[in-house]
Amino acid sequence: MKDMDKYCVVMFDEMAIEPSLTYIKSKDFVRGFQDNGEECRTSEFCDKAMVFMARGVFKKWKQPISYYLNSGGMKTDMLVKAIKNVVRELRKTGLKIIGIVCDQGSSNRSAINKLYVETRNYLNELGQENHMFGVLIDGEEVVPLFDPPHLLKCIRNTLYSNDASYIWRNGLQIAKWSHIRQLYELEDDDDDYKLCHKLTDAHVNCTKKMKVSIAAQVFSARVAAAMKSMAKFGAQTGMPSEAVDTAEFLLFMDKLFDSVNGSRINPKGGKRLRVAISSTSEHMSFWQEAITVLQSLCFHNIKRKTYVSPSVNNWVHTLQGLISHGARNINPDANAFVNSFKTLIINNYMSYHSPGQNCEEDKFQGLSDLRNLLNKPNHRETNGENNVQLLDVSFNDNIGNTSVQNIIRVPGVTDQLFFGCFFVCICVRLDFFRSQRILITSSVSAEHKCRQNCIERPAILKVLIGFSNESIKEAMHFS
Repeated sequence: MKDMDKYCVVMFDEMAIEPSLTYIKSKDFVRGFQDNGEECRTSEFCDKAMVFMARGVFKKWKQPISYYLNSGGMKTDMLVKAIKNVVRELRKTGLKIIGIVCDQGSSNRSAINKLYVETRNYLNELGQENHMFGVLIDGEEVVPLFDPPHLLKCIRNTLYSNDASYIWRNGLQIAKWSHIRQLYELEDDDDDYKLCHKLTDAHVNCTKKMKVSIAAQVFSARVAAAMKSMAKFGAQTGMPSEAVDTAEFLLFMDKLFDSVNGSRINPKGGKRLRVAISSTSEHMSFWQEAITVLQSLCFHNIKRKTYVSPSVNNWVHTLQGLISHGARNINPDANAFVNSFKTLIINNYMSYHSPGQNCEEDKFQGLSDLRNLLNKPNHRETNGENNVQLLDVSFNDNIGNTSVQNIIRVPGVTDQLFFGCFFVCICVRLDFFRSQRILITSSVSAEHKCRQNCIERPAILKVLIGFSNESIKEAMHFS
């Protein structure tokens, strides 16, 4: 890996899982209790899973690192410890961690604040001034950032029930959600003539609060342009002239989200900020301007009480941090979560994109998985390389929950390849020692469909074994 490709950020997020206990017979272990590793296991039922992942900055790669099972969510002290441990272990591999990314959960914010306090106290003890924007982990700076899609949704949710005041191009301006509703109601009923054809009841009534795309389609240049055009004609269109201020706010949020959501080299569709940052891009100047606008942004509720949303402060923090560097199971139990975590790593995360996703397609590839082990060429052969692939392996620690359709014998495989395959076979709970006929075959027999061995399903598993049944038993000391 090139030196530049080693730069990455650590991302972590928490999801809800179903409280449940599962006995893992092969390990004499009960899964479903709170488990944070390093002997931090308690008798409490877990209902949350925290996952850490590393993601490349210059090169498109990603790698799940660890998970933690907790009751009621990960506590601040444990989260701080987990962040430090993950960063340390990744540094041991040669990766260069420059940032950590998370949402605005209370535990996340508390953990980040604690890291800042520790950094400040550490530098005070050394008698040094703190000129860094980030936090220190083992003497090296890491910059905490908040997840922009989550920030975008929170601003939308706040605007839905409050008016917003801000200072931008035309001085003090007021944005109102009622103008968005009016625009939607004034649109032509014929879909072919709608200016904002993506707007639906879900957008206007904010019924899908977790969908990033819904928020992004409201805060869009198209909606802003349509609203401003209609507001200019005032009484003729039914849109009040002050809606221009709301249109300006929508455009600002569109530009802001584009500036932190681009990976293309060249702009597309006039989106100059939705590209990767470079020395010639407009990001730095826009971010400086955006920070000023966000610092002026306030919300006003029905009682005319003025307040600043935490999301606004976190937008400012994230931009300053950037400048400082220049159909699935949504509620699994602990056992299903752990098995899915294994499956994602083995299959390079099942696919690059999940149907019905809550965000846009992620084209980052896995930094490491078992394909790397199984795809290594066979150096014993002189007639070329083995074309080896492992497809759609579905892990489960419980017997009878896996699928096999083809087991193909490939002569002359290396010990490394064999033991990698054998490890996979053990993980998916296949009984390879019942007969030579089961172990080495190119077709599915009745025994493959027996519950003791496997249950045939649509997925295809090709395990390549080049050793006889007796050799396996002897090598692994099976009787």
